[in-house]
Amino acid sequence: MVAKLPPDRSISQLRYIGLDPWRTSQSIIAPLLISNKKTASGALIYRLPRMLEGDALFINCVVRFSSATVVCGPKGEILKPIFTNKGEQLALFASEHSMVTVSYEGAEIIIVKHDIYRDGANVWIQTTKLWTGGDDSSLPPNIQRYREAMEMAKKKASSS
Repeated sequence: MVAKLPPDRSISQLRYIGLDPWRTSQSIIAPLLISNKKTASGALIYRLPRMLEGDALFINCVVRFSSATVVCGPKGEILKPIFTNKGEQLALFASEHSMVTVSYEGAEIIIVKHDIYRDGANVWIQTTKLWTGGDDSSLPPNIQRYREAMEMAKKKASSS
């Protein structure tokens, strides 16, 4: 999980509180630190420093180019990576509030939703499996919005 900050923030202050931020052309990205606590469901809890309480939080997801995974928003819109590393064949995606991953593994499609929850200085990502199946013709109506992502995941699987 990362915080997205305005570009005028002090990187040295962020480093002083233990974060390892980096600057993009329009903002500063600061990965949050994982605390030693977990939620009752086992999700890792991140520590939100007081100086970041008003900043936007994003779920970040790294996907290998060869992976049969497609990252989309909660409405099914395909997300574009915010950063790619062609040398390591990686793409970084980020989404505020929630993100959905659609993976094709073997002959099975797996759709998982990831949501940000906040309780004071504790922040965590709750992961919920929305659907698993092999035949997308049996797709429930509330999952239809991910059909394009499913087709893309299948195509990535067949090309790798």
